[in-house]
Amino acid sequence: FLGKRCMQFMGWQYCKGSESSEDNAPSQSDRDRAHVREARISVQNFRRQIRARMCSLLLMMAVCGTAVAWRSRSRSRIKSLENEVAEDREQEIFTNRTEKFKARFNKMFQHQQRKLSLLHNMRRGESDDLWNTHSKPSKQLLTDAMEAIFKDDGWQREVERDGVEIFSRRVDGSRMKQIRGRGKIKCEAEAVLRLFQASSVDKIREFNPMYDEGKDIQRIDDHTKISWSKTHGVALVKPRDFVTFVQLLRTRNGDYLILNESTNHPKFPPGKNGCVRANMLLGANAVRPLHGQKGECEFTFVQHVDIGGSLPTWLMNRIMLSDSVKFVKRIEKAARSPFPRQSSTDGVEMKPLQLVRSK
Repeated sequence: FLGKRCMQFMGWQYCKGSESSEDNAPSQSDRDRAHVREARISVQNFRRQIRARMCSLLLMMAVCGTAVAWRSRSRSRIKSLENEVAEDREQEIFTNRTEKFKARFNKMFQHQQRKLSLLHNMRRGESDDLWNTHSKPSKQLLTDAMEAIFKDDGWQREVERDGVEIFSRRVDGSRMKQIRGRGKIKCEAEAVLRLFQASSVDKIREFNPMYDEGKDIQRIDDHTKISWSKTHGVALVKPRDFVTFVQLLRTRNGDYLILNESTNHPKFPPGKNGCVRANMLLGANAVRPLHGQKGECEFTFVQHVDIGGSLPTWLMNRIMLSDSVKFVKRIEKAARSPFPRQSSTDGVEMKPLQLVRSK
């Protein structure tokens, strides 16, 4: 169509100009062929441009489609990852809550089991002073320990060496002397407190080399327990064992008190395992943080022990006095050395009971 229009127009122009110059004008057939060639060339150029633009448009549409598909795929992937993370977090929260619930349930179950065991033993007639204990400290034990630690009535100085003072005194009705030691040690009060709660045999032997074995028999509350311990036998001397009521307290002044007193327990009757039952008449350890002196504290111990058996009294009193200074030094060394990792089943972890009044 375009070719025909162009030939008609050009032919009319050439025909119009041929009136003035008929001699130089080409023939009609030549003009027609030239017009046809030009029209064909124009049509071919136009088709090439159309194809080029169509290819560019198709390429652009393909690129845009790929980008849109990649973006939607990325968004879906990100959303799926976010959902997976949210599900994992919910699962973790659910697992933590489940573990906490299990721990709380087990704790309540063990507490009820202890109560049932207590009632069962009481019905069997095995109740003794153990079953009459309660969370509050024994008034007599606390009074005797505070008086022995903080008062100087009746005490006689026996030894003073390496900054440690050792005192002794007689107690009515007992053949054994009561011994008190006091000294300043270079470690934190919390480290000494942790040392007395350690259940590792190797750690206990660092400050008590006569210790053989032991275990916590019963947990009464967060700051009270009943423990059994055994000491080595020496030569012809049989090993001794102790069943002690242990209590951890803290005074209003910030002093830590670890009180020990002998008691009875049906699981460990006297004479079991070939041991001689020793009697802890009074055991008290006081740790006082020294304010203004970082990394130091004052350690005081009171021991009144009847080891039983037929050993001479004077010999045992002498041994107890001679070992007292070394005992304080061993406490300092053990508290400053690294503590082993303690398993949750090794022993009963205790918390100090805050006393409202203290002397």
